[in-house]
Amino acid sequence: MSRATEAARGRERLQNARRHAAQEILSRIGDRNLPTLLLNAANDSFVPPAALPAAAELSSRVHFECPAGGGHVGFVGGPWPGSQDWLARRLLKHFDTNADGAR
Repeated sequence: MSRATEAARGRERLQNARRHAAQEILSRIGDRNLPTLLLNAANDSFVPPAALPAAAELSSRVHFECPAGGGHVGFVGGPWPGSQDWLARRLLKHFDTNADGAR
C-alpha cells in the first residue's frame, strides 16, 4: 500500500470516527425537550463539514447554525485583533427567543 493510500485511508477513518461521535452526541441532544442551539463554524479545523449533521438528522428542538467563520474555539469577530462578544450575543439572543420554550 502506498503512503498516499495509507494517508487517504487514515483521513477516511478519522472522518468516520468524527461523524460517529457527532451522531452519538446529536442523538442524545435530540432526546431533550429543550430548545437547543448547536453552533459549529464551517472552518473548524477539528470538525470537518463531513462530520456535521444534516437538518433531517436533528430534532425539531435543535436549531443548528454553521457560520462560515469562527474556527475551532473562537467565533472572534471584527477586524484584528477581533472581539469575542459574538458568541455571547448569539447565546443571549437564543435564550431570549426561547425563554418560554423549555416550559
